[in-house]
Amino acid sequence: TLGDSSKLISKLKDSGVCSIYSTDGAVATWENMQKLVQDAKAGKKVNAVFTHPNTPIKCGGAPKKIMYLTNSRLEEAGARQNAELTFYPNGGNMFGVKEYHEAILKQFEVRDFKWHYNHNLVGVDLEKKIATFDNFWDEKGEYDADLGEYDI
Repeated sequence: TLGDSSKLISKLKDSGVCSIYSTDGAVATWENMQKLVQDAKAGKKVNAVFTHPNTPIKCGGAPKKIMYLTNSRLEEAGARQNAELTFYPNGGNMFGVKEYHEAILKQFEVRDFKWHYNHNLVGVDLEKKIATFDNFWDEKGEYDADLGEYDI
């Protein structure tokens, strides 16, 4: 993206959280990926969360590409078994074209990636390393057979 991303990069620092959507962000993403790989190689169990933005101006493929790169680096380091890689798309599929969606799912399954649909990242607690997502699904209460509906 155009503009100064230094404030964002400064805020994220060495938190392990990064954004691929700027030149500086891409560099920080690569550096964070290398640290994750080193931690996994040292035997530490690591979790990596990748999200798909819900904005139309961002490339939805970029987070998947970074996930694939992270997976490759972990495999090269012999440390993939120490990492859980999870993708959170904001919608109900991996790609708008059915055939591509199905192909991506097959790739995810082969690589032992996890995924959870309908999650839009809305916040990150950098200190506690907690991601907060919008809920894009309906949560139903108990089913009432007499009324034929769910409690809200």
